[in-house]
Amino acid sequence: VEKYEALSYTWGQPGFNHQIICDDKQLPITQNLFEALRQLRKGGERVLWIDAICINQSDDDEKSAQIPYMRNIYKLADRVVIWLGTADADAIAAFEWIDRAAGSVVKKSEEELNRARGFPPFKGAGSEKWEPVLKFFSRAWFGRVWVVQECAMAKEAVV
Repeated sequence: VEKYEALSYTWGQPGFNHQIICDDKQLPITQNLFEALRQLRKGGERVLWIDAICINQSDDDEKSAQIPYMRNIYKLADRVVIWLGTADADAIAAFEWIDRAAGSVVKKSEEELNRARGFPPFKGAGSEKWEPVLKFFSRAWFGRVWVVQECAMAKEAVV
């Protein structure tokens, strides 16, 4: 099997408002996939498995036939690339908070951890500082059921 990466993402808003060339054919894609591909091409040449490209989306029989293979597609991928959407100020702030929280993993109470790291309480005064984190985890990717399988099967997953 040729080495490849599998993309875990959401289609985003309905509508195929962009096109790419794949095997000398024009292929319509969504805005979210277009943005993901623009970012991912910065890493150089790579082989990607992407459902919207690798499965004929206008053929319901083919789509149904491919579902049983999805587990192995993600399992056999060298890594799963998770596309959560375009970075914005909230996403950057959320990652900074998550990084700080991950750095404070010690056996202390939640209150002690928050106080030690300068975190405001989750509710009440100062809780608005958690808004970027809440907005980040409200992104569509976190609401997809399939992401559990896509991530659980991954040898390696990168965001």
